[in-house]
Amino acid sequence: MTPTVNHPDFRRDYHSILTRSLNNLRGTRGSQWAPDEQSPVVLLGEDAILDASAYSLANPETHDLERWESWPGVISRIDQLAGPPEIITKPEWFYDPDGDVPDVAVLRYGKPLLLSEWNDEEYRSEVLRRVDERCERAREKRKGRALLGRVAILAQSISDTPSSELPIRTRNPRVKCRSTTLRIAYLLWLSLFRREHREARLAFEAGDQEAEFPFGTYWHALRYRVNCSAVGPPGVVRLA
Repeated sequence: MTPTVNHPDFRRDYHSILTRSLNNLRGTRGSQWAPDEQSPVVLLGEDAILDASAYSLANPETHDLERWESWPGVISRIDQLAGPPEIITKPEWFYDPDGDVPDVAVLRYGKPLLLSEWNDEEYRSEVLRRVDERCERAREKRKGRALLGRVAILAQSISDTPSSELPIRTRNPRVKCRSTTLRIAYLLWLSLFRREHREARLAFEAGDQEAEFPFGTYWHALRYRVNCSAVGPPGVVRLA
């Protein structure tokens, strides 16, 4: 079975290309992200998807930096969500002008599959409503204090470091879901996945080429084309 999604490969390539591109642009070396274990979170249900979208867009303002619409860094606009595709030009400072990478690429802002029955305007309006709610709570919490602002943000050096320490986190969430029942069901499936994957791997390494791996297996499915179950976790749309 070939994996039906390519999240691990996408994350690897995205981090690698962006890191090398920024290092080339700035004349720096090293990684752009902390070398900790990554923690992708599965979004179960419409609310989880919409909340995550609103969280990402509102992030600059909820962290007292700048109004989200005026954020000088990378951020999506509401009109881009499920909007028309955009043409992105290849950065001149990183890619070989005579290389295989095309000069332009088409960027499409797809709508999550779980929201496929929503019309585009309904989807954008609901994300905007949740962004506004988050920003309003942040303004109430600031109690009149000003945002850092665009000018101060752009004046910062890339070598600046925070003066405060990051709090030690004791939890590493794997799923976001408002339904307690669905969340528990998914976590039970995840525990079962780990056990079944270990058993299948041991059997496969012992010579059982027909050992069935659980749905969601990636590396063994990609490299060895092992058999995989078609039964996925509860509440998750399988990508064809």
